[in-house]
Amino acid sequence: MTQDWDGGYTAEISYVHDYFHDMSPSHLGLAMVLNGDVAPDTSGPFTYCELGSGQGLTANLLAAANPNGEFWATDFNPVHAHNATRLAAEGGAGNIHFLDQDFAAMGARELPQFDIIALHGIWSWVNDRARQGILDFIERRLKIGGLVYVSYNTLPGWAAAMPLREMIVRHGHGRTITERVTQGLAMARRVQALKPQGFTENPMLGAKLDSLADKPMAYLAHEYFNAVFDPNYFHEVAAEMARSRLSYVASAHIRDNLDTLNFNAEALALLADIPDPGLREGMRDILSNRQFRRDLYVRGPLRMAPVVQLEALMRQRLVLFEPDPAKVAMKVRFPAGEVALKPEIYQPILARLAEGPASLAELLTLPGMAQLGARVLQQATGVLSARRAVLAALPEEGQEARLQSTRRFNAAVLARAPASDEVRYLASPVLGGGVPVARLDQLLLLAGVRGRDPVDFAWETLRAQGQRVVRAGASIEGDAENRAALAEIHGEFTAQRLPLLRRLGVA
Repeated sequence: MTQDWDGGYTAEISYVHDYFHDMSPSHLGLAMVLNGDVAPDTSGPFTYCELGSGQGLTANLLAAANPNGEFWATDFNPVHAHNATRLAAEGGAGNIHFLDQDFAAMGARELPQFDIIALHGIWSWVNDRARQGILDFIERRLKIGGLVYVSYNTLPGWAAAMPLREMIVRHGHGRTITERVTQGLAMARRVQALKPQGFTENPMLGAKLDSLADKPMAYLAHEYFNAVFDPNYFHEVAAEMARSRLSYVASAHIRDNLDTLNFNAEALALLADIPDPGLREGMRDILSNRQFRRDLYVRGPLRMAPVVQLEALMRQRLVLFEPDPAKVAMKVRFPAGEVALKPEIYQPILARLAEGPASLAELLTLPGMAQLGARVLQQATGVLSARRAVLAALPEEGQEARLQSTRRFNAAVLARAPASDEVRYLASPVLGGGVPVARLDQLLLLAGVRGRDPVDFAWETLRAQGQRVVRAGASIEGDAENRAALAEIHGEFTAQRLPLLRRLGVA
């Protein structure tokens, strides 16, 4: 059967079940307040829409972890929409609505006005008509003061790797998308082995090709084999968004907003000499050779006065996202070079957050912190957030409702774990978003729920499906050897990963 509803977007193979934390309301709020911008209020009821939601895992997780929000999501691939709807039903979510319509059809529907509209990666892979549908939808459905998250492949970072994409697609022949991807990559590797000038004079080609070795087939098909593959300069997307009266405010990737971590003194001086904000943002992409952007646009942006920003930051709660605070390195490498973190500032913060979420106002009461001042604490928050050692935590208010909602969702995911490893995230009522949890860890959690011995349960599940434990890239043979490996994994899980899951309200 032929299909012409896809508009050139790969629909022959379903996309991976992935979760993107940068799209969570709690993270978006932290990125905005750290940058000094007023964000939509998501502490009470709010509305959220994801355009091009894929398998719907991000939308499902966010809905489960934010029961005070009303979520809508669409993906024109009906297989994706069906999978997303089933997971929502299994997880008992009553605040998520999935559709399989294109963006123009979505714009014509009777829908609420949205506080947040998000689209991850879609912009780079759809044609002009679909982009216009996105802009029309935003124009009609975004609230005054509403936030748009749009991520996309960007130039100049992608320029050097574009020949690789062309080589893979043009030489990828075959009846199925799997055959085309396989043959296209095989040709690219044959060329690489010849060490031609194209590779020796453009080292990024080889580096990019090598990075694809462990990528799933679904990722490769959707990343490279769409009919449209159109990385944009920042100013091109900003001009399109301006047509819907949107203004760029910041990156959702917090590190991108911290120039002192990304550029040396000479580059900082150059940026300071560019008065136009749009030109300055484009220059950041040139200086960093950025390949992917996560832009935040607002309809009617408002800047916070410094005192108001500080008050908002003091209310912001954080939680440690590392299993062991003692193992958080005090030397961190950023693009501008290695940064030495002062132990007297960072270690007390990390130790307190290991006990559970805390607001910046609470952290300021730690011994010696008041003398350092709130602005030092603000800078430390930016650094720790940039390296994702800490994440934004939701307010205590509403925690019980979030706990009940995430438990239902997580139970549905764990129930799938014996048969599948597709969904590798669980919902956190503390983060208001997802946490990566590998399939074996999910089986260990499920064993506890069912009152089973974790090692016995995990091994029975794997053995029944002809599977084995894989350690250091090798499959382990033998019943006793697999049990021993699982016992070791269970010990690591209990000592290292389970405490973090408990801190985040997942276990």
